[in-house]
Amino acid sequence: MKEKCLCCEYKTLPKKVSECVGFICPVCFWENDVFMNNMYDLKEKSDCNRSMTLEQARKNYKKYGACDEEFINNVRKPNKDEM
Repeated sequence: MKEKCLCCEYKTLPKKVSECVGFICPVCFWENDVFMNNMYDLKEKSDCNRSMTLEQARKNYKKYGACDEEFINNVRKPNKDEM
């Protein structure tokens, strides 16, 4: 059973969030950062994501379809089983 990406919230993670070290979501391109003090904190900066916060990544995803405008060409639409 897949787990939800913390950014786009689609079920793209192949394991528990805490076990997906360095996994990059194919839907939003957010790199799962298990090294954050609290990876569910929307305002904590992520070293794996160029000091972007999860809050900013979510806003970008809604606006651009990727966690950062730069990654638009690296993402895809979610599959039915990921919704």
